Amino acid sequence: MDTPIRQRILISSVIITILVLASLVSASMNVSKFRKGFRDEMAQRLDLEEKISKMEKERQATISELETLKNQVLKDKDEATELREKLSKEQKDAASLREALEKAESLLKGIMQ
Repeated sequence: MDTPIRQRILISSVIITILVLASLVSASMNVSKFRKGFRDEMAQRLDLEEKISKMEKERQATISELETLKNQVLKDKDEATELREKLSKEQKDAASLREALEKAESLLKGIMQ
């Protein structure tokens, strides 16, 4: 009778060992999946951080370009205003000179007659 009990204990031990071994293999596989998932998530995070950094640099460059263009527009507006004023003055001077020329011509005609 001692032999069947030993066989049962041996069989139970083998079954328990197999169950423990299966649990360890399953846990090991889960850890591997977790590690892979963690690595993938970290890689994705680093990619996103790089994209954010790149977009921030592009944003700063765009803002700088915008400021440069705004300054150029203001400079061009000032130059256009100055040119309009010069044109107006030139037109007034031309009108004055025409009047003076017409007076001189009529005076000359009066003297010649």
